[in-house]
Amino acid sequence: MMIVITYVDRGGFDRYIAAEDRSALLQQVQQCAVDMAPGYADFVREAAAARYAVLDTRVAGRPYYGIVGDNVIARELSANRGEVEALANLLNRGQASELHFYEIIEDWLGRP
Repeated sequence: MMIVITYVDRGGFDRYIAAEDRSALLQQVQQCAVDMAPGYADFVREAAAARYAVLDTRVAGRPYYGIVGDNVIARELSANRGEVEALANLLNRGQASELHFYEIIEDWLGRP
């Protein structure tokens, strides 16, 4: 399972960091921190250390976003990154158990 985190570099370009596991991701974050726009280094470190992170995938060339945890994954939840980031933040703030992850995702998908 690949974990991907996107960020903006000092030149204003979108970049990404990808790794197979959280520890490798954190190592890459440390290496890329000097290239990150001001304020992004702390944000990306926090995102990499979080239990749930946004999963960035492409389907037929279009971006779709999901959420990945240590032992759970929900792919292609939405094409709206902001919505999925808000859900991942909510899961992290609430320290949601992976036992309830899929129920939470199901409830989120059925929201009005």
